[in-house]
Amino acid sequence: MMGSLDSLCPVVLDHLIRLVWQNTLFLTGLLIALGLFHRTPAKMRYAIVRIAAIKLAIPVLLPIQPVLRLFSPTSAEGWLEAILVFPSVKSSAALTNPIWLLLPLWAFVTTVLWLAPILRTRRLIAQTRAGRPVGEFRGIPVVRFRKNFLPYAVGFFTPRIVVPRQWNEWSANQHRLILQHEWVHIRRGDVWMRLVLAWVQALYFFHPLVRLFNRSFLDILEQSCDEETLALLPLSPLDYSRALILVTESSLDISNPGALALPLLYRASALGRRITHLLQTQLSAPAKTWSGLLMWSGLIVGIAVFSISHPQKLPESFAASASSAMHRSLVAYDQAPYSHGGFAELQRSLNYPESARRSGLEGDVILSAEIDERGQTGRVAVLQSSGHAEFDHAAREAIRSVTWVPAQSMGKPVRVEVAVPIRFRLE
Repeated sequence: MMGSLDSLCPVVLDHLIRLVWQNTLFLTGLLIALGLFHRTPAKMRYAIVRIAAIKLAIPVLLPIQPVLRLFSPTSAEGWLEAILVFPSVKSSAALTNPIWLLLPLWAFVTTVLWLAPILRTRRLIAQTRAGRPVGEFRGIPVVRFRKNFLPYAVGFFTPRIVVPRQWNEWSANQHRLILQHEWVHIRRGDVWMRLVLAWVQALYFFHPLVRLFNRSFLDILEQSCDEETLALLPLSPLDYSRALILVTESSLDISNPGALALPLLYRASALGRRITHLLQTQLSAPAKTWSGLLMWSGLIVGIAVFSISHPQKLPESFAASASSAMHRSLVAYDQAPYSHGGFAELQRSLNYPESARRSGLEGDVILSAEIDERGQTGRVAVLQSSGHAEFDHAAREAIRSVTWVPAQSMGKPVRVEVAVPIRFRLE
């Protein structure tokens, strides 16, 4: 059991490191693009950041081999590996213990940070039940508290709008602005996107770019909500901005109500950016079209490129590749295992599948092989498939036929697990 965990931990951590590396590049490009195209309609930018948040929330990397087949190897493999390949976690005894501790720590912190806002939201929803009903707006219950705060919407399946005690002191225009604004949040399902964003922030709790993305996301969320609310109200952008300022000034507590609620204003510092966006000169129709095309194209390319994994970079020379892979072990050793006949023996034992030869197929396989204290090959697993079952089978058979000199630790043979790349090429 412990040996399996020792084998699994480096693989999982290596996957997560590559995920962080690729998403760092993805976020860098995304934040730069959002800054350059800040005058585009917020509704368009909100659609883009929602897709980006979902991409970040799904910690899955796609294999690179099917993608490489879409390009010629000489043109694609080099630049894709330059972007996608991050130095692997070295599997040695010095790193095994920290890896074993780091993974559960990451999982624990992520779980706690994600569950915390969910539990706070449940408490906030329970508190709203004690509020005084003041009616409904488009089927959404509206309740009032005896506290002074900014209005907000809360709830996943049965949402409601919560207003403060000074509700009766506000004008009809301010009432319409608040109710329409929060109704737009509820209609779009923004609370569910807040849940996705909370997961992204918990998963990458250590990442500064994720914090910047979180702030940009909330700013764009509110700006897009302002745009949609303004389109539904008989108010000019200037009147809307004045009403928003008056509501904010009359609320003593303009802090976020916490949890996953959707307040009228997240941060006081964001109010100026929202008003600036409402009052700024809008782009012309052609400019909106071109900026939208550029942003969507960039998003599609970014997701396509930065969702690809390359578990292990294969060097140009197979001999050098095999030599370096033989030294990758999951336990401590003083001397790596090696085959009696060296690379030549392994090459001779390869049986190129006839069906693949007739079809002109080539491929690369990376195997994980267990070499015991007697030099016998034990469990053999495919770490990276070639995409062709006949290649994978032939590679496993070749590894099993090789006679090994076992690894040595303190002068004694030890059981180890090594990664061995095998390349099938037609001469």
